[in-house]
Amino acid sequence: MSLYARINTVSKENALFVKRFLEAKTGGKFDIAISTRNYLMLDFDCDENIRECYLEAIDVAKTLNEEFNKPVYMYRTRHGFHLVVFHKMSWKLVRNYLRQFLAMINKGVLKYLDPKHIEASLRRGYITLRLNQITLLRVIK
Repeated sequence: MSLYARINTVSKENALFVKRFLEAKTGGKFDIAISTRNYLMLDFDCDENIRECYLEAIDVAKTLNEEFNKPVYMYRTRHGFHLVVFHKMSWKLVRNYLRQFLAMINKGVLKYLDPKHIEASLRRGYITLRLNQITLLRVIK
């Protein structure tokens, strides 16, 4: 059985430190997630075609890098990729970007960006990404 802990940090290192600490103290296994209203975090789910998914995620990352002039962190997950832009902004701006991405998904422009993740984020009023089994793959500068 897996236990869940929500860590209020944008630092993967801090969250993973807390995860290791909790597992050592309790003997249980913890899943860690980061939630935010101030950073743009996107989830790409790949089916069989990992190459197409990767190329789509890279295109989105390059666009975000140009838009914000900030590095975009690309993480590899079990099912695809996460993109994180550590550029602090208001929830209103994050929400506008999420709505734009959702429109692009609905028009068929983006195939692998997870619409359920975006819809849930818009409904809740914040974005959450799980940190289990992820690896920093690339930083787009």
